[in-house]
Amino acid sequence: MVSQKECVTIWEVFQTASRKPRASLLFIWLILSVVLMFATINIFHYYDVFETRRIGFYDYVVWAITLGFLSMGLLIFFLWRPFSATYRVLFHDIFMQIHRQEALSVRYEAKPKEDRKLNKRSGLFQRHASMHHKRRMNVETNDHKKVTYYDTRLIVSSGKSAHTIFQGLYYVMPYESQAIYQIRTKGKPHFKGTKFAKVLKDSRLTVWVPHNKTVTSLMKTHLKAMKNITEDTAIKQAYLAVLHDEIHLAIDYSARPKRQKNLSCDTINELYRYFMDEIHLPMPLLEDASDPFAEFD
Repeated sequence: MVSQKECVTIWEVFQTASRKPRASLLFIWLILSVVLMFATINIFHYYDVFETRRIGFYDYVVWAITLGFLSMGLLIFFLWRPFSATYRVLFHDIFMQIHRQEALSVRYEAKPKEDRKLNKRSGLFQRHASMHHKRRMNVETNDHKKVTYYDTRLIVSSGKSAHTIFQGLYYVMPYESQAIYQIRTKGKPHFKGTKFAKVLKDSRLTVWVPHNKTVTSLMKTHLKAMKNITEDTAIKQAYLAVLHDEIHLAIDYSARPKRQKNLSCDTINELYRYFMDEIHLPMPLLEDASDPFAEFD
């Protein structure tokens, strides 16, 4: 956990990172307000000269518009939570605390470049969906289990419109398997060149395997692990793809942390615990990774 002294340091850095973009926004908004005020005055004065209207009423209108515009800027200044302060500074500092305190090697990156091959490799979602990452974490445990995961959103665009088909955590883990299959709460596989069939359903979860393949003991092990994962009420949907050399796990998770504004030591430690849960969530799926032939009865 994060000590009081470390919390103060994190808080100070976060406040500094929050003030800079907000101050820049307020300055720009102030300039726009002044420009708007003079432009409106000139317009009303122009019409007053040529149409002999009374200027007093328009003066009130000018000031009302300008003050309204400026008030909107002040409101945004106090309510706006910059992305960079939360994702590039706060979350980074907390993951570095995890790196130092836990038996984990952690690398954190905010706004990483899109990897279009991720979804195409797994076949979990439509192949033409684009991925937009907020953050990426690379984690390695002391027993050499490796996990790379993203806080991401998948969007399908038809040219005229776009809609989100997934928003949550997307994990990728090295793994050796003699078979490929998927376990999911919703939908069907989108794996190019391979047709899948349902072979087993348990509660919310369905096991999909290539045609003419049967259920193995490893599939049942992963199904049990997925059942435990989906017991969390914050998880709306879950999708698992087991490939020959990787596992892909997508979790539609409503409890993901958002941009932060009011920060305290309690909040920092809540985020610390949440990120630790994120890291440990897929680990049960790797328990039998040391035995690549475990799927054969």
